Amino acid sequence: ARHRRAVVGRRPPVRLAVRTLPRLAAVLALAALALPATPAWAWSRDGHRTTAYLADPLLSPVARRELAQLMGSVDLPAWSTWMDEQRDRLKREVPGSDAWHYDNRPVCDAKALPPSWCRDGDCASEQVDRLQGVLADPESPVEARQQAVRFLVHLVGDVHQPLHAGDNADRGGNQVRVTLVGPLYPTNLHSVWDGDLVQMTLWKGARAARRPEALVRGNARDLRERFAREIPRWQRGTVTDWMRESYQLARDVTYGALPGFRCGTPLAPANTPPLRLTPAYVEQSRAVIPRQLARAGARIAFVLNTTLETAARRRQEAAR
Repeated sequence: ARHRRAVVGRRPPVRLAVRTLPRLAAVLALAALALPATPAWAWSRDGHRTTAYLADPLLSPVARRELAQLMGSVDLPAWSTWMDEQRDRLKREVPGSDAWHYDNRPVCDAKALPPSWCRDGDCASEQVDRLQGVLADPESPVEARQQAVRFLVHLVGDVHQPLHAGDNADRGGNQVRVTLVGPLYPTNLHSVWDGDLVQMTLWKGARAARRPEALVRGNARDLRERFAREIPRWQRGTVTDWMRESYQLARDVTYGALPGFRCGTPLAPANTPPLRLTPAYVEQSRAVIPRQLARAGARIAFVLNTTLETAARRRQEAAR
């Protein structure tokens, strides 16, 4: 039944040495007042658009032609955030889609089987596989294939955020109260990984921030150049392999490096102070971000290339 789902059409970062985190509090406070509130998205809006800009030049000629014919244009950045922008609508019209953004695999039980954390196939890894099948089939309805494009550009990005691959019975860190810059600015672990660490890592100063889209494009270009030698190696394997990478990071860094983390013990339970993220933890976590964003962009292109080239080949074979 899940294969017949309905078709439906922070603040600015601060790139400072971790030892200056106390000064970061005032900067983030002013930035928060200056910007409208936005929902917490995996990788944040800028993170997703960074992966999309990185992926775009890696599209094959066949994939680009197929996308233009199917979608009317090629706009990976716009597609990369569509699933979050339409999240409430999709919850109503595509039941279960709210859970497609992640796999809630327990970080303290590596032997747990998918039925325990991917009920009815409603998880990122299952849906990326399914959606590739829809897009690769030229006989699938046009609207279903268009939707598959928008979903895949987003979900392949999502699976590279460690807290979308591992969970400690705390909704992927959403229930772990933490402070990043001081006790006056509490947040949660998931939000830190979704946005704060990304923004802090990719920040290039106030002047660049006045041209946000150029900043995002520039970061994508820099990441593509920085990891150019590794991209061909990353463009292999399956979503299960990529999810395994992210899951290991969740075990080793996102949760494992937290001060006082122990399996079976809740972090920052109710009626206790939020967990303070130490400078060492922030620095170790920030080091993960560029590679994961670059992997996500490379693999978005890989998924689109392989599925759309398959679709073009099948269409040609059918014509013959």
